[in-house]
Amino acid sequence: MTRQEALETLGVNEHSLRTDVETRYATLVKRYRSEQNNEKLEEISLAYNIITGRYVEPVEDTPEMKKVTFGKTRKEWSNIWLYNKYKYLAIVVGSAFLIYMIVTIITNKPGDFKLAAVGDFYIPDSEPVSDYVLGLFDEFERVDVTYAQVSSREGQTGIDAAGEQKAMILLTVSGEDIIVVDRNVFDRYAGMGAYVALDDLFDEVSDHPEAAGIGLEAVKAAIEEEGVSGPEHVYGISLGESQLLNGIGVYGREQILTISIKSERPDTAKEFIRKLIRDSENVLPQVTPIVTAAPTPSPTPSPSPAQSD
Repeated sequence: MTRQEALETLGVNEHSLRTDVETRYATLVKRYRSEQNNEKLEEISLAYNIITGRYVEPVEDTPEMKKVTFGKTRKEWSNIWLYNKYKYLAIVVGSAFLIYMIVTIITNKPGDFKLAAVGDFYIPDSEPVSDYVLGLFDEFERVDVTYAQVSSREGQTGIDAAGEQKAMILLTVSGEDIIVVDRNVFDRYAGMGAYVALDDLFDEVSDHPEAAGIGLEAVKAAIEEEGVSGPEHVYGISLGESQLLNGIGVYGREQILTISIKSERPDTAKEFIRKLIRDSENVLPQVTPIVTAAPTPSPTPSPSPAQSD
């Protein structure tokens, strides 16, 4: 069947909208199903597949195509490729991106300190964040700042596959020093042992006079080994509702400070947390809070005349 014959079969033309084609196809299917006319159903289905680009030319059944390779005939392998090629291409592209990220992280010369935000965060410009950390440590020459946006809001399990892959690399491979996470990401990776225990550090910074203006909270978890949960420890320090890091350019509603288990400078990372808390009085005035939109109230129906009486 040619494309022109397919158009005539459905009763549409080259200028018909996709919605018109869909509507016409559904109408004809309903008609011929009620008539139990299988021949016509096959004809309009073929026409529909040709018009919408879903038709795949059948592979000629030759002796060559009947040869078996890895448990399947060449014809079967051909059909598998034809019907799944876009899925396979997506896997190849995703794998290539993952390899690129790992190679880039391994081969690039690291900075003196690495800070990442993973979760429902946004860093429009890494320079203010880097400048702030450099201001805390005179000996640093370069600070690496990055983020992976992984949304936990309703209807969004992730911004995209690339964000999820980058998050996994930052949390398990790349050796970040400080990783700022939200509760969703913290819970996903804490049980896997992704963070350094911060029990002593939390007790220490909680006693700082500046901590009262932040509302620090200990975020605890237990690491599972062979299906058995160990004792709970503090693996994150929540900045409460202060959104303190918004003041240096790391924007997010929930902000939990963690130290990566892969960090090569855990003591420096702890010192960063100490200095950040001490400097909070200078940072808090720079904070622009991110406010969660309140749900729109349902309108109250007007009383009917009968109710008014």
